[in-house]
Amino acid sequence: TFNKIKIISEEDTGAGYDILSYENDTSILLDKHIEVKSYSQKRFDSKNPYFYWSLNEAKVARKEKGNYYLYIVDRDHMNNIKYKPIIINNPYEEIFNSNKWIMEPQSWLFKKL
Repeated sequence: TFNKIKIISEEDTGAGYDILSYENDTSILLDKHIEVKSYSQKRFDSKNPYFYWSLNEAKVARKEKGNYYLYIVDRDHMNNIKYKPIIINNPYEEIFNSNKWIMEPQSWLFKKL
């Protein structure tokens, strides 16, 4: 139910996830970390999902392991009542140690010596 959800991104944009909820009905602690990513097939003219994942988000996913979920939502279909997003549990393991995804660097951090 909605009272079991806490929208973290409104309070702490650096938390590494957007929503905190319960893993299941028997959980007594908020233990499910959910990061929501959206994409549009029209943007890159591709049917394959894509998303941008920050270093901080990946670090939190690595730390939280099975308590971290990545929801990948196709904005072009989310209003369809039958649409279901891609949900990846333990995405750090599933994405970084997988040949199902291609990783491309999008930015670099430079520090003056």
